Amino acid sequence: MTAQCSHPLCRKDAMLSEAKIAECIEETRKELESASGEVLQQYPIQRYLDSIRNYPKFENYFGLSTVVREFCERIERKYDARTQALYQKLMILTLLKGSLGVVQNGEFPGSVVALCLDYYERMVSALLVKNDGYYTHRNEAFIDDICCCSLKTIPLGKAWMLETAAVRKKLLVTGGVRQFLACSALFLCRLRGFAPFYRIHMLKRPSGGFDPEERIKCYLRIAELLKRNPDVKGMYLLGWFYDPKLADISPELAYLREIPERGGARRFRYGPTEQAIRLATAWSAERKKLYEEGKYMPTEHALIWPRKEILHWASERAKDEEAAS
Repeated sequence: MTAQCSHPLCRKDAMLSEAKIAECIEETRKELESASGEVLQQYPIQRYLDSIRNYPKFENYFGLSTVVREFCERIERKYDARTQALYQKLMILTLLKGSLGVVQNGEFPGSVVALCLDYYERMVSALLVKNDGYYTHRNEAFIDDICCCSLKTIPLGKAWMLETAAVRKKLLVTGGVRQFLACSALFLCRLRGFAPFYRIHMLKRPSGGFDPEERIKCYLRIAELLKRNPDVKGMYLLGWFYDPKLADISPELAYLREIPERGGARRFRYGPTEQAIRLATAWSAERKKLYEEGKYMPTEHALIWPRKEILHWASERAKDEEAAS
C-alpha cells in the first residue's frame, strides 16, 4: 500500500486559504531548517519581503529582479540549489499569505478575484513538482510569481497581467515637435500628470488566451478596476506590439493596437530599442528576415487610453451586447 503524502497540498481537502498557506509555510520552514538552519539567521526573510514590498510604487515590475538579486546571489554562492529553492518558496508563500486576504475582501471585481485565485492555486500546486532551478531571480516566470503574490501586479487574463505604472516622460521628446505639443496637452493640461496608469504585460508563463477576445476581456476588467480606483488616469501601453507597421508585417497582431485606438486611445512614437528588436525578431522568422534585410526596424510606440474614453468604450460595448441579446 502506497503511503499518502502528508504535505498540506496533497491532502484531499486541500483548498487555497490563509490557513492552508500557513500550513505550507510551516512545512517549508521545517524543511529549510533541516537543510540549512543558519540561512534564515544570516538572511532574515523579513528583510527580503520588505525589499519587495517597499519597491518604488510606479517602477516597472521587471525591476523587482534587481531588488532581489543581491539576496539571491549571496544565498546561491553560499548554499546549494535546494536551500535556495526552499528559501524562495518560503518567501513567496509568505507574500501570498499576506495578499490573499486583500484579494478576497472585495477590493477587486469578481472576475479579477477569480483570475488571482486561479493563478495562486496553480502556482502553489507547482511548488511540489517544479525543479529547484525554477526558483531563481534569473527566471522571469518566477519574477512574475513574486510580482503577483506581492500584488505588484495582478493577473488580468490567461496571457496578461496588470501593474500600476508611470508613463515615461521621455515620450515628450521622442516624436518631434508635434508629439511634444500633443503629449504636453494630454498629460499636463488634461490628465494632470504622468501617473498612475494601468499597464498590461504579457506573462512569461501564459496559459493561452493570446487573442482578441481575451484581450477585450482584459480591457473590460480594466474598466471595472477604473470604476473602483478614480485616481488612476487610464491605461498606458508601451512596446513594439503597438507599431502601426505591424498591420502589414504581422497583421494577426494588429488588434493589440487597433482595439484601443478605435476606443479613443492616443498613440505616440517612442523609438527603436534593443528589447524591441530582440523580442520582435525572436518570435517570428519573417520579422527577423525583414529586419536583417533592412526592411523593418522594430519600434516601440505608446498607447495612452484615458479613463473617460475606456469607460465610454466599455459602456457602449455593454449596450451593444445587450441589444444583440
